[in-house]
This record gives sequence, C-alpha cells and structure tokens, in this order.
Amino acid sequence: MRKRIYNKKGYKVFEYYFETLQSLIDHITTAPTNTYVFFENSLSSKKAGKDDFNFRKTHSLDEAIRLCIGGWDEEFDTLLKLKEKVDNKLLKEKMSSKKIKNCVGFAPCVGDFLRGNPINMWNRINEPNYQVVNIYVNIACSCRVSTSAIYNRGSIVLSIIDALEKAGYGVRLILFDFSIQNKEACLYYFNIKDETENLNIKKAYFVLCHPSFLRRIIFRLTEVTDFMEYGWSNSYGTVPSQEETMDFFDFDKESDIIILAPNFMGVYGNDIYEDLNSLLKSTNLLNLFKV
Repeated sequence: MRKRIYNKKGYKVFEYYFETLQSLIDHITTAPTNTYVFFENSLSSKKAGKDDFNFRKTHSLDEAIRLCIGGWDEEFDTLLKLKEKVDNKLLKEKMSSKKIKNCVGFAPCVGDFLRGNPINMWNRINEPNYQVVNIYVNIACSCRVSTSAIYNRGSIVLSIIDALEKAGYGVRLILFDFSIQNKEACLYYFNIKDETENLNIKKAYFVLCHPSFLRRIIFRLTEVTDFMEYGWSNSYGTVPSQEETMDFFDFDKESDIIILAPNFMGVYGNDIYEDLNSLLKSTNLLNLFKV
C-alpha cells in the first residue's frame, strides 16, 4: 500500500494505492476507525438490516471480504453469456493475417504437394496489433444508483476488456474511487491488471459487478481514512460531475477510455444491450468497436 496527501484543484487529496486486493483487505481490517468523523455504532460498512442488504447485497462486511478474496459466482453464467454476445456484436477486426505453410490449412500449395512435402498447405496466423489501451473506471456512484446498474456497467466493462484482448490489444485496467466532501477528496487506486496480463474475470467480477465492493469495502476504507470534514460520515462523499472529474485528471481524451458512474454513462440497469450502447456512445470506444 502507498499513501500520500497533497493539494490539487482546491482539494486536500487523500490518495491510496493498493497493489493487491489482499493489501486492501489487510488495511481495512487492521486500521482503526477515524472516530473524529465516524461513530462506531453507525458505520455504513457494517449495517445489516433488510434495507441494507438490498442496498449492498451482502449481510455483513465479513461476507463482503470473503467474496472479495475468495470469489463471487452468483450470476456468473449471465456474465459469460453477455461476454459472448459482446464478442459477436462489437469485436472489430484489428488483427492482420499472415499466410504461412503448414501441415493443415485452407488451401494446398500445389508445388509442395507434388514434391511430396508434408508441409503442403497454406494457413493463416493472426498478428495482433499490440497497442495498449488504458481503461479508467471510477467505481464511485450515488446511493441512488441501482445494484442492477452497477452489475450491468461492470459486466460490460469486463466484456469489452475481453473483446479488446482477443483483438490483440494490451489492456491496462485502472480502477479507482474519486469522491469529494467540501474541500477534501479521496482518491483510491486498485491494481487489477496491467497490459501484460490477460483478464482474470473471476478476480475482477466481484470488484466491478458487486455493489458491496463499494458499499462495504470501500466505505470501510473511507471510515479508516484520516479525513477532517464531518460530512464524510453522512454521505461517504459526493461523486464529482463528469466535467469535474475530467478536469481533475490528466486523461488522454484521444486514447484513454474513461468510464464513470453508471448514470453518467447512461447505464440504468434495465436492459443490458441498451446500457451497452449508451456506454459505448459515452466514451471513445466506438473508435475501436463497430456497433
């Protein structure tokens, strides 16, 4: 874990970077609650009523931690079906093919065949266009965002990463939480994958698709951060507008893919394909995919 505090754009920024999910869990389970701002008997990360379950989809912080480390399988088959359809619908050919001789292939090489050469077939191999794509995802979202919207956005992101990798791209996934409260801001970064790794869907599924990653685990991280603004205990921060977020970061608007709160992307959790088209139109992904 790396931590630093600095001033930027009028905010006092509390920045954390976690190399692994385990380092995040180790921190939130050992760091003391910031009792200057939060009260132990009303911590949002630990609430356990019926309405709290509907909001978080887990019964406790401990359950959320188990799912984060051990994996979450519920509705995983739905994700796999979506991923297959995204591949079929969106994947744009980004690989050139090279013709080679092989033992098997699509057409015979007549000269080699007549000479008795066993390597007498023309075949093709794909040569990936290895360009690195940065995908930034701000997991922070309003309490009014539905759990289905969170699930749909996460599923679409995972499907897009998988399709990009199949097209020969290296994909760097930068997951973060950027929230503000008056003159303070939290900026939490989580290392999920870099451009040299293939997507581990099981690893990323809970983090991107389950509301408890934000609404229990990240809330707990907020509760142990050394904020001074009392408002954190009421709202756990406000999600900056799309314009404020783009102004705060030094994104490359031409090559970076920026995915913000579901409602900013037109993702509402009602129809996955409507959400998919809305998200694509809200980013520059259409430069890489065809609809």
